Amino acid sequence: MRRAPRSSGIVRIAVVAVLLALSAGGMFAVARYRSQQQKLAQCNQLVDLTNQGYAKAIAFQGQDATALDALAGDLATVAQNLRSLDMTDETLQQQRQQVAQAYRELSEAYRQMGTALKLAETSPASEVGLDRVQQARAEVKAAGSAAHQAARYVDELAVEIDRYCGVALK
Repeated sequence: MRRAPRSSGIVRIAVVAVLLALSAGGMFAVARYRSQQQKLAQCNQLVDLTNQGYAKAIAFQGQDATALDALAGDLATVAQNLRSLDMTDETLQQQRQQVAQAYRELSEAYRQMGTALKLAETSPASEVGLDRVQQARAEVKAAGSAAHQAARYVDELAVEIDRYCGVALK
């Protein structure tokens, strides 16, 4: 009776080991691809909402209290929508929180400007009214400065997000 050489058993084990290694590597590659696709989808969501807020601020043409209040409401909605985004990537979670906070601050600044303008518009034509108008002017100036800072911060965050998400594409 003839026996099969032992080396054929070793070859089979080696082939199985190689196939298992390739399979595990393939599974890792698929998992990595899915992770990248998920990150890319989250990047797109974050960029889209950030751009929505930016577009609303850029398109703003009003100069009265009602228009400022409407813009403040729109930006507050963008901030709320940002907070509700489900982000699994830690960096994107942090960036989402920062952008949402910046849009909340921008919204509040526009709301404060609207409130100050209402105060000025309803001030009587008297010395007391003049004091109110001057107070309103100072409040508009302070709120405008806060809005400017918040808008600059949104711009900085947008650059960071673009830079980080650009890495997701590679």
